[in-house]
Amino acid sequence: EKPGYDPENRYNVDWHSWSPDDALKIAWRNWGRQFRVLPPPNLMSPAYRKAVNETFDIFLPRLLAWYEGLPEEKKYLFVGIVVGGETAIGYNAYYYPNGNDYLDKPEEEDPPYKFDRSDSMARGLVQLGYANVKTAGIRSRDKIREKDLVEVCRRHMESLSKHVREAGFEREKVFTHGVGNEQGELMYDAALNEYASPGWSAYWYMRDISRDTGIMRNIKKTDAKYWAIPESLGMCANHDEERWYEALVDALGYEDCKYICFNNWEGVITEQDGKPSRVVEATKRAAKALSE
Repeated sequence: EKPGYDPENRYNVDWHSWSPDDALKIAWRNWGRQFRVLPPPNLMSPAYRKAVNETFDIFLPRLLAWYEGLPEEKKYLFVGIVVGGETAIGYNAYYYPNGNDYLDKPEEEDPPYKFDRSDSMARGLVQLGYANVKTAGIRSRDKIREKDLVEVCRRHMESLSKHVREAGFEREKVFTHGVGNEQGELMYDAALNEYASPGWSAYWYMRDISRDTGIMRNIKKTDAKYWAIPESLGMCANHDEERWYEALVDALGYEDCKYICFNNWEGVITEQDGKPSRVVEATKRAAKALSE
């Protein structure tokens, strides 16, 4: 009964079974607290893929014109384009049993947080990915496998990477953004393709990136010149200056890591007393040391 409703849109979101009758109307995420999000997309939906490319086409020509217009000594200002946004299925949008029933209920009645990151398939909740896997032509019956979800996500990031390359950007300026966690799970592999340099979120092993088995496994497999950490922050407890410095030098100095992007940087650059955080100075020192 809501404005703009189109029953065909059930093919543009994920399902919790092989039937479009079980299309998601709601999902949840937890970034420090649980909150509701829109249904995760069916990454393989032709309508979704078209919409994504059309959105990219709005800004890619402008970005390329800006970059090409920079004098040579300033071209370092453009590090690259990140595609994928921590691509995974069931990771940043999970679903509870009978989840659609909560759509018209107060958020206070939502189930308590039960996400299990160590479960690489259903995350301890309802298995998702059916619409993705079916639309991709991988399978339409029986049990979904982990490698099915990985292949969907790989195709998604590959398609985005190819589209950016076709807009005129070189491979060294295109980075995927895959998931990262302490498990080193198979989903890490989805970030690799021939059009981009691979990248992953990294929080758990920033003080010793060599312990991140998912990243280590894939930088050995890729033929890209660089790899990257498109999302990180937790360099060390209490943002200790020296540990922050050591973590930065370790990660950025590890086998052609091109860059690290800090999410929620504003949360660490100022101490509780309002003074500038020492991690800012640590970051500057690390940059200087690496450039030398």
